[in-house]
Amino acid sequence: MRTTTKSRTHFESHQMKRMTAVGAVTDTTARIWLRSDVAGEVSVSVQPRGKPAHRREMPTLVRDTDADLTQTVFVKNLLPLTEYRYEVRRAAGNRLVGRGRFETFPATDADTPEKVSIALMSCHQPFGDDGRPCEKRMRLLKLTPDILRENEVKFVLLAGDQIYSDIPSDRSLFYLHYTKKWNLPAGDSIMDWGSPAVRAAFQERYRIFWAMEEIKRLYADYPCYPILDDHEIMDDWGAMEIHATPKFARIRKGAREAYFDYQGSRVKPRPKRLPPSFDYSFSYGNIGVFVLDLRS
Repeated sequence: MRTTTKSRTHFESHQMKRMTAVGAVTDTTARIWLRSDVAGEVSVSVQPRGKPAHRREMPTLVRDTDADLTQTVFVKNLLPLTEYRYEVRRAAGNRLVGRGRFETFPATDADTPEKVSIALMSCHQPFGDDGRPCEKRMRLLKLTPDILRENEVKFVLLAGDQIYSDIPSDRSLFYLHYTKKWNLPAGDSIMDWGSPAVRAAFQERYRIFWAMEEIKRLYADYPCYPILDDHEIMDDWGAMEIHATPKFARIRKGAREAYFDYQGSRVKPRPKRLPPSFDYSFSYGNIGVFVLDLRS
């Protein structure tokens, strides 16, 4: 997507630049997702809690601008039911990208704890009509870390709508007044853009919706398992026949690419072409989970 002349508002000017998140975890592996603000080498360090002598460093090159400088690092040879701390830093200047913690899963069914707490969350929409975070809507998000910690939550199911493409309504990607500010040669409406420009617009949406520290802390400290829902594309996506027409093909492609950049890549390696569905399964000891994709 080319440099734009879109007028800036509070909604656009407060964006996430650097971030880390914990994705899929097993008894011996973990996927650490990151977003850097500049291309270049980063160092991912992982160590069991309280054991700095067991610290491991994994250099990683971040350079995919099409993916908005997002990257996932696959960490192997971990110990079951062990708490780990991780940190990601840019090699140049030692700038912190993000840090967090996670606990690996049980190695066998028999090792499953008697009580397992799971968090289920959806619909992260903290903004008021003016495009500013709404204090009333932020209350639960601010309380969430204490709730998860007190209940010893093992992993989080993110049941969709971690961004909204079309809310606040005055800043909807499908509102001509808003999208015409991009001043793209393809046209004022996102419906006129190619899928790479659509993907870039949705990537910015992630940077806007994930700018607050509360959401970054949640993603950094717990294995989070996402799935696509309608607002990661548009309201009621897939419920109307028109969504299956060529008119919406570029919207679908660009939005799903951005979803995989920011969410899907946390649970699956990136394929050459995106699959027709993002469904997947995983297990925590003797607990099995199958995640349905009802929107692709």
